Amino acid sequence: MPKCPAKTLAPETKSLIGGKLVAGEGDPQPVLNPRTGETIVKIPEATPKQVDLAVHAAEKAFPTIDLTPLAALTNLQSLYLTNTAVTDLTPLPLS
Repeated sequence: MPKCPAKTLAPETKSLIGGKLVAGEGDPQPVLNPRTGETIVKIPEATPKQVDLAVHAAEKAFPTIDLTPLAALTNLQSLYLTNTAVTDLTPLPLS
């Protein structure tokens, strides 16, 4: 089997911080091939400052996220009731 260059295997890795995709600015960490132990690619990790920014952004977003499950449940309940009403009106096939 031909060997692929590591660049073709390396994904674009960024963190979502405050609604923006941000590349890590820390030390590169190796991603290893589990079979061979060979380094496939090195990906920079987030710095402590980037982690703090991400935590702060998540804390700001929490009130919005906290309301999401209730809204989703209400929408799901409406869809279920609509589906039930439509299903009840559909005549069963004659056998």
